[in-house]
Amino acid sequence: MIKLFIEFYSKPTVNCIRKWKPVSQNNRSQVHTDFAKKPGEMVSLHQQCQIAFGPNFGACPNNEYYHGRPICKRIWCKDRRLKRSEPCQTLTYFPAFDGTECARNMWCIAGECIENPKKWIDCKDLNAKTCSRYSNMKLVFLAALTVVVNGWYYGRPDPGSSTTGGVWPLPWTISYDSYNHTINPASFYFTSKVGACDVIDKATARYLKKFLFPRYKAASYSDQPATLTSLVITVAQGCDQGYPQLEMDESYQLSVTQGKAIATLTANQVWGALRGLESFSQLIYLPDDNKFRVRAASIADSPRFPHRGIMIDSSRHFLPVGVILQNIEIMAMNKMNVLHWHLVDSEAFPYTSTVYPQLSQKGAYSPRHVLRGVRVVPEFDTPGHTGSWSYSIPNLASKCYNSNGAISEMSNIIDATIPANYDFLSNFFTEALALFKDNYMHFGGDEVAYDMRECWYNNQDVRKRMSDMGLGSDTSALLNYYWKKLFGIIDKARAGTKKVVWQEVLDMNVPATDSIAHVWKGDTLDEVMQEMASVTMNHKAILSSCWYLNYIKYGADWGYVNEQNMRDRGMYYQCDPQNFTGTQAQKDRVLGGEAALWGEFVDSTNLIQRLWPRASAVAERLWSDPKQTTSADAAWPRLHEMRCRLLGRGFAGEPVNDPDFCPFEWDVQYSD
Repeated sequence: MIKLFIEFYSKPTVNCIRKWKPVSQNNRSQVHTDFAKKPGEMVSLHQQCQIAFGPNFGACPNNEYYHGRPICKRIWCKDRRLKRSEPCQTLTYFPAFDGTECARNMWCIAGECIENPKKWIDCKDLNAKTCSRYSNMKLVFLAALTVVVNGWYYGRPDPGSSTTGGVWPLPWTISYDSYNHTINPASFYFTSKVGACDVIDKATARYLKKFLFPRYKAASYSDQPATLTSLVITVAQGCDQGYPQLEMDESYQLSVTQGKAIATLTANQVWGALRGLESFSQLIYLPDDNKFRVRAASIADSPRFPHRGIMIDSSRHFLPVGVILQNIEIMAMNKMNVLHWHLVDSEAFPYTSTVYPQLSQKGAYSPRHVLRGVRVVPEFDTPGHTGSWSYSIPNLASKCYNSNGAISEMSNIIDATIPANYDFLSNFFTEALALFKDNYMHFGGDEVAYDMRECWYNNQDVRKRMSDMGLGSDTSALLNYYWKKLFGIIDKARAGTKKVVWQEVLDMNVPATDSIAHVWKGDTLDEVMQEMASVTMNHKAILSSCWYLNYIKYGADWGYVNEQNMRDRGMYYQCDPQNFTGTQAQKDRVLGGEAALWGEFVDSTNLIQRLWPRASAVAERLWSDPKQTTSADAAWPRLHEMRCRLLGRGFAGEPVNDPDFCPFEWDVQYSD
């Protein structure tokens, strides 16, 4: 719509429409007759920004600082309520109106900055044929103006609103310079001062090949001049040969400076260098003249929380390794650092065990696919949700009976009274702990109350063994016994393992003093924060309640709050894991959070689209300064650019904020 509006307003016949006063809240349609002027004389650059973005916007202080994009071709605007460091915004099509002064004694005409243009073409006679649509077009103009100023499509954001070179998630400190470098994809290179280091070497090769300059043809850039030629990477602690862990240092400093042909990236550890490398890649943009440029900027950045994750569920639908690795790649783009892998559940056991190969006879993952050098936290949910285990291991699960004594169709909880089952658990987890190198492992523990009644209390054989163990008929005592035995096995197999459990384990008063609570309960924001306040009294916590991305609803659920039931609409950007009433010590126990994607209706055909870029909202909440990221409306232009960046890099991220468009649109190759 803005394109049609600007094209119409730039034509000579627009002089048949009376001039409108500058935009204000109280008077948007006041008109005056002035048919001797071009639109750009009647409407200032600031007012043109108000037309496109709303009354709080004005022109950037220096619209020429986007080299190759003078205002006659595209105007850059800024929300005057935001900090100076925030980037300017534009639209895919947003040239200045004809008659806008672009330089001293020069004016915009048809997208060019021209000196001494021809005399303006006037509408001499309102009744002439050239003005025959005066009445109707006047109404169209005023209606279009009202729509533009008040918001697009009944209050929705402008479809073309996007930053250029905006970094996601927002760095804690970022300062843009009033200059942009040119860069030549054919000759740009990285210099590493780390020495031989697979983490850095493979990352720089990957960025050069795939992500810095997506969809370009090298031959087109062989002779393009460049004011930025390379990025030098320095890591204070040298190359880390181990696996990333919760305690890793992800801080970095990035400097792309005017007048310097070499940019610098410094970090304490290689993990921070990876985060800085991604930020550098996001400063690169492709303007209208089809020549890559880099935003000049200084960044000092580090994460707010150490645990920033995505939970995927491969138990309900098999997920090919390719789509898992693709998701990890996008996680890195969003500076998320934990893949919580819900590997097994009642429906399936898609994990290859060398000790118990019969567990995974159908649809399993091989250990060679897991060892990717990324932080992978596996979840083996016990003692419930183990129905699939029981098909291969005799007597592992208790038989279940309803209140009438009829046997249930499926056993779904481990029989905690049989000693041999603990031998199985010892062998199995000893193998799993050797395979997965992360210090953390998730042991589940959710939704067991029903099975404790049906499969333990209603099972006479289990009740008898409980009595022989001195537990009477108290199934809660048996649950405590199970967790004590299991955690003893874990500590023996690998000392120092951090144990994550779903919050029910702690809600049921299981004595698991060193466990980390994974919070998933609460249907409203108040309920979620009450859960966080409760568990952080004595435990470290990870939050997922706000971020169940398997729920989808009509609308922009990534950023807006529906207090009645957040899962009806979503509140991903607005949910803060520390926004509960509690002591500073409690808030310090919050490790971070995870976006959860349960797999009942998700497989390889829709995992990427369902997650991204909706999960990007979670990434910014967990990485960035909460004081600078309070407004979803202010974040939208950067998120839109991030979504377009996904498409440009070959990932099918779905649209998340009503109608929009990207320079790179997703396409599927199809032939008869």
